[in-house]
Amino acid sequence: MPAARNTQGENLPRSRERTGYQHPPLLAEKGARVRKGVAVQLTWGQAVREGAAQLQLAGVDSPLHDAQELATAAGLPPAHQAPSSNAVSPQQLAEFRRLLERRIRREPLQHILGTMWFRYLELEARPGVFIVRPETEMVAQAGIDYLKQRYDRVRAHKAAMETGAGVANAAELSGDGGLAGTLQPLPAELITVDLFSGSGAIALSIATELAELRAPHLEVVGVESSAVAFASAERNNARYGNPVHFIQADALAPLPDPFEVQLRGRVALVIANPPYVPAYHQLSPEVQADPKEALWGGGADGLDIPLRTIARASELLAPGGALVMEHASEQAEALRAAAVQAGFTAVSTGRDLAGELRWLQAER
Repeated sequence: MPAARNTQGENLPRSRERTGYQHPPLLAEKGARVRKGVAVQLTWGQAVREGAAQLQLAGVDSPLHDAQELATAAGLPPAHQAPSSNAVSPQQLAEFRRLLERRIRREPLQHILGTMWFRYLELEARPGVFIVRPETEMVAQAGIDYLKQRYDRVRAHKAAMETGAGVANAAELSGDGGLAGTLQPLPAELITVDLFSGSGAIALSIATELAELRAPHLEVVGVESSAVAFASAERNNARYGNPVHFIQADALAPLPDPFEVQLRGRVALVIANPPYVPAYHQLSPEVQADPKEALWGGGADGLDIPLRTIARASELLAPGGALVMEHASEQAEALRAAAVQAGFTAVSTGRDLAGELRWLQAER
């Protein structure tokens, strides 16, 4: 899943830990500074600043943010609640330093904290499960926007039929002519399938954020092959009231009975964050902590799995359904061409906040 997933890490110089770098001990290693022979306890501000300096030396991209998060995990108040002059107890300082040591070794912050955030969700984070990253939040948003447009069009079409007004064409119902702008009248089902679901972040975002629509035909299914990730998705699902049906299966193969029969040709949206990292990408230590099967797309250009995902989506989608799929920026042109060849229309590429080409969107 990302080459582009963690863009800040890919072009970093080799971390100092790989070249024999040894970080100096915290000035507060023994719990206090000594000033003119008198022990002086560190304040919250001093401890965090010194921790941030250690993380910066270790090559961490967001040293102050991470130091603040680790301080909170060590029992200190959050940054917005903690006066910089607050004293830090020896016990808090010892725990802060222990957590800091783990981050200096480039263990992902999410693994240290045990949690990760995705849009409005707080999710479990553990080794063996892909760590969600901010750029994927916009991929989820593209899927949510499509489903909202589709739901509005279904309701408008139903109302027009009930009043006998009819529908001149589908574009009258799509309003802004977005992703759903050229579709013909749609079936009422709003079935969404999240392939390579991982922690369940995308599927849960769609299910929870669209719950407000009270759409009677909204169903969200997540497909994940890894037993570790599937178990994590199930725990995350339970936390939010089990709005998603997760299936442990190969995302690129027919689903076990009866799911394939129930879903094939009936899905409104296939959304996916597949493995897509090209073989030539250099990844940061944090990204390398993700499971390899969730990262590398196959082949020198990383396109093997994304291309198979397009083919799989075409099997699942109903006429007029849509595919939204994350990819590396340099893969955009090849994937648009593959989608057109597979019979998709309205093919385009979405950009993230940094302007990077980030996801394919297309209609069946």
